[in-house]
Amino acid sequence: MGYGIKLTDERWEELDHLRFSTSSADVFRNCLIILMSHSKDTIACVAERLGCSGETVVRVRKLYRRGGVDYATGKITCTIADTKSGIHFLAFLIARVSAYAGRKIRLVCDNGRFHCTQAVQQWLATHRSQIEIYWLPPYCPSLNLIERLWDHLKRTVLAKVLFETIDDLLAAFHRGLGRINGHRDRMDFMFDHDDVPYRKVA
Repeated sequence: MGYGIKLTDERWEELDHLRFSTSSADVFRNCLIILMSHSKDTIACVAERLGCSGETVVRVRKLYRRGGVDYATGKITCTIADTKSGIHFLAFLIARVSAYAGRKIRLVCDNGRFHCTQAVQQWLATHRSQIEIYWLPPYCPSLNLIERLWDHLKRTVLAKVLFETIDDLLAAFHRGLGRINGHRDRMDFMFDHDDVPYRKVA
């Protein structure tokens, strides 16, 4: 028996909607793997619950990162998917709404095509009281704090290292993430905005 995913009935209904709105059972399974990435369940337990192999769980978790940073606390959440798609972004949004139940989320996001699908827009319209997206202008990565986090990890953890396997690279990535996660005082590279020019107000 595993710990499972702690979601409300409403969130589970939304997952059902995802299940019936995609023609691929694998896509829905991968969304569940993403949602269970931060549970206490072992890889073997997740695989048994979802009827897939442990290798599949590992593969889906490692192929694509999606993250968010709580501006107030510095807490980092990161999920992994096998592709960039609106369905996977919806899974990320559902997990965030569940984690911040009772509080409205204000999420800064770029205009990637998979962030702006019709299904995503419909879901956001239905849940506007729970989450609001602030869309960044095109081609402005310096305004996206999560990009600063990825750049920091590349410079301090991954640069100039020849990893023997992808698992070694991912282990280094997670160690680097663990050193700063939830420690806002260690994240000046994200929050100082020293690359933004200021102009005195007359």
